[in-house]
Amino acid sequence: MKITEDILQYRAELEFGQAKKTTIVKQNVYRKLLEEENELLLATMDPARTEEVFAFGKKWFPWEYSIVDLDMHLIYRTQNLHKVLDGEKVDRIPSESLSELILSREFHDAAKLKDHFYQTMTFNDLTALGRNILPDGQYAGRVVMFLPQQMNKAPKGAEELFEFFTDCVMEALRRSGLFSSRRQNDPLHLLCRSLFQGETEAEHATNDVLNRSGWKEDHSYTVITFRFLADSAWEAQLETTLPYLADELEIAWPNSCAVVGKRDISWILNLTLSKISEDLSKFHQQITSFVRDHVCIAGASSVFNNFSLLLDARKCASAALEIGSQKHPDFWYFSFDDYRLDYMKETLKDSISSTFLIHPAIYKLKQFDEENRLELTDTLKAYLAHGRNMSAAADAIYIHRTTFCRRMDQIKKITGLDLDDLSTVILLELSFQL
Repeated sequence: MKITEDILQYRAELEFGQAKKTTIVKQNVYRKLLEEENELLLATMDPARTEEVFAFGKKWFPWEYSIVDLDMHLIYRTQNLHKVLDGEKVDRIPSESLSELILSREFHDAAKLKDHFYQTMTFNDLTALGRNILPDGQYAGRVVMFLPQQMNKAPKGAEELFEFFTDCVMEALRRSGLFSSRRQNDPLHLLCRSLFQGETEAEHATNDVLNRSGWKEDHSYTVITFRFLADSAWEAQLETTLPYLADELEIAWPNSCAVVGKRDISWILNLTLSKISEDLSKFHQQITSFVRDHVCIAGASSVFNNFSLLLDARKCASAALEIGSQKHPDFWYFSFDDYRLDYMKETLKDSISSTFLIHPAIYKLKQFDEENRLELTDTLKAYLAHGRNMSAAADAIYIHRTTFCRRMDQIKKITGLDLDDLSTVILLELSFQL
């Protein structure tokens, strides 16, 4: 560290006040700074002394500060930090304060900065001096120091010391491994991420991880995929937002595992342990409220009782999200159970041309209608749509039942269809869907 005149002046004022910035005082401060620098560097090199590095800032700065990781957990906090956060002594920033930060464009933009920066905190109207933790250039957390009221900038010497202090914090974090998301790297998260990526795990290894988490292979599960709406404030900086939301999910529903992806979250909920299976409708209402509050959309798989089907369940959740958001763009939450037939149709059409999938009888009827100006195709469609009830179908297309019966006889004569054969009926109904 280069001990500049600004640093000496700041430290002299901090220890002795404005009146004692004499040459002797500055020489004493200089020697003390060298000793402290050496002390800090030795602690930084030793992973067992990481907490000492975190606490060292209290020697150099008179303000409350914290070190926040990617999950918005407080890796370190000064003793009276809760007073400036307007909350109790907790291990995480209060949810209301977090929500304001996550929705702040300034907060996200600051995550790209390498040098120190200032930010006004809307929840307490204080100016914060901050620096990002950027191992390998990737955002992994932040050191945040709260300046007192009426102070919107620290002295230049304090800024220079802050830069050096946070350099040491980053190095200590790199050596200790504490900057990585702790929740995202436990055995259960690693197992779920592996299965989502299509990797196969030995059955005994899977069961071992599940047992340690209190889960079982045949418990009831569901997978829900969350994705932020484009152009929303939440989507502005996914490196911060996704871990935050994953943590919120696991706090609200403890028997769950939220895996963070590049642009979305795949959330596995153990319905058996959560006892949610007893009232799924209430749970889905809670999720709908959750996605609205966090300005995202979500797709849910069907309930399944085989943990090895995790990847397929995630595909179902993603399919519900894609199909549902296209068919009902005003909705927030989509269940695969509501879009199963749509998914089957999309899958069929992706595999082969619909020309080969649609029953030939329908093409024959359409051609006959065009040549004779009749409506036999719509008649057959109404017949199937109304459960093969001729009276209901006739009413639906506004013709007399006798006329409808004559048309049906004509349809059978032209096509040779056996409408009492269930397989034929199913294929015709699916053909009309396609």
